[in-house]
Amino acid sequence: MTHKETLMPDGWGEVDTVYRTCATRLSACSIVIPVMELFEKRTDLLNANPTVMKACKSLMADVPTLRQELDTIAQKHANKQGDINSSDELLLTIDIGQQYQSWLDRFERLVDANLNTVANYIEHINNEQPVK
Repeated sequence: MTHKETLMPDGWGEVDTVYRTCATRLSACSIVIPVMELFEKRTDLLNANPTVMKACKSLMADVPTLRQELDTIAQKHANKQGDINSSDELLLTIDIGQQYQSWLDRFERLVDANLNTVANYIEHINNEQPVK
């Protein structure tokens, strides 16, 4: 019986944790949907807030692409779990980790400022609504 050396305990679990962190960041983008619906109903808001509309349009374009990219990375470690026991697996986890870091850098560059613009606008609208 050959004994395999564990190179990284629960290495696949760590990779999955990074995936879940990225997925959570991406799910925060759902905030733009009600704003876009509001803009469709209230063109006066659309015309009065071109910065917010630009942010929404950017998010609506970027988020589906980012979702697809994240799903593609996740497929590379689907159904893998437990310890990393070989150098090939270790290299794969490092490669996947680098892909997730690149994805996160791109996400932050494309999404964070736009998402903050939309979130601030939603807060502004909520503060202006009369209380019933």
